[in-house]
Amino acid sequence: MNKADQHLPQNWRLRSLGSLGKVLSGATPSTQVPDFWNGDIAWITPADLNRQETPYINSTARSISEKGLNSCAATLIPKWNIVISSRAPIGYIAVPTIDFTTNQGCKSLWLGDDQHYLFHYYNLCFHVRQLKEKGEGTTFSEISKAALEMISLPVPDLESAQVVIGQILGSADRTIECLRALVSKHKRIKRGVVRNLLTFGIDNSGRIRTESTHTFKNSLLGRISEDWRLIRTKDACSLITKGTTPKKRAVENAEHTIPFLRVQNLTFDGRIDFRNDLEFISRETHRHELARSVVRYRDVLMNIVGPPLGKVGIVPNDYPEWNVNQAIALFRPTQDLCSDFLFYWLQSPQARTWFEINSKKTSGQQNLTLQHCQDLPLLLPSFEEQQRIVSSIRTVEAALDIERQYLGTLLSQKAGLMQDLLTGRVSVDKPVGVETAAGQS
Repeated sequence: MNKADQHLPQNWRLRSLGSLGKVLSGATPSTQVPDFWNGDIAWITPADLNRQETPYINSTARSISEKGLNSCAATLIPKWNIVISSRAPIGYIAVPTIDFTTNQGCKSLWLGDDQHYLFHYYNLCFHVRQLKEKGEGTTFSEISKAALEMISLPVPDLESAQVVIGQILGSADRTIECLRALVSKHKRIKRGVVRNLLTFGIDNSGRIRTESTHTFKNSLLGRISEDWRLIRTKDACSLITKGTTPKKRAVENAEHTIPFLRVQNLTFDGRIDFRNDLEFISRETHRHELARSVVRYRDVLMNIVGPPLGKVGIVPNDYPEWNVNQAIALFRPTQDLCSDFLFYWLQSPQARTWFEINSKKTSGQQNLTLQHCQDLPLLLPSFEEQQRIVSSIRTVEAALDIERQYLGTLLSQKAGLMQDLLTGRVSVDKPVGVETAAGQS
């Protein structure tokens, strides 16, 4: 036994990628010859791999013809092998389900007949740091064919063990893929529900209004319930302001300092994140120099410098004393406007479109003024209806949050499985009915 293999489980050993099959580089046919392009051969680039959320790649943005393949150093590789981005960046990995070739930004691993593609896909993903560490270059990092061939990874000797490990992790990935699809579907449903609720509302009996069952009227934002008012946001807020940059900031988080929120402390899911590079100001600066932007419970905060615009948060009831900088607008609703309703309205398609049209764009930045925030059109139902709308949206969000939490649990479980199975910590036996032939999972 090789000394390097002594720490590995029984029937495992370190194998160089070059010993598992052939490592092949890609190439690009001349773009000046139309006949070389738009053929039947999938031509994979790092950009194609970047879009992958599953182990498999089924299609590519561009294809080449047989003439194009023969005109350059590219090789046609059978499906059920491995493709790896070797630059810009290193480490995107996929299993093509179609015969393929690649450009020079990828390397391919054409496996031997006794190697199982799905195991090696997960093994490469698990050890991707080794690939990245071998990258060289000044303009961008790239791993050469020779360097890739020399990388050694732990591999079980028996193909049956490779098949079982690939099958287990593949099953985990299929479950994750199904849940991701469900989360995406429910995100679309939520967007539709929120749009309908903020446009048509809910009557006293809990029904979403329609023109066939309720009376509507014309407005600058289209047809709305006759019970709703179209006003400017400033007419439902006692204060709309923004922070500023103080002359002097506190350096350390001491008892006399106050959290000073910036755009990076707001999130798109409504949370206020104190872990992300939080700054502090002195209590004296907070109370005197920045007195107008002192944050209060139930204030609504939104970034007015982007892109992207539209990070919105509500100040919770357990907040300490805070302040905000000039990139955050502070909305303080009156008793006629529910903070949660304003929170959802600021994220609505109506508000986003209005902000997009009215924002000033300079040097790649989007900027909203306080006047924009004050003049934002606001569809305002009664306070009781606002609460019904908020409650309905939260019900949809709660179901979505449960799915997201479960997805997080599955991802953690998969990470644990990879750690156990791809190090040989947990041994596997070939179950009944598992195919071992190449191309079978």
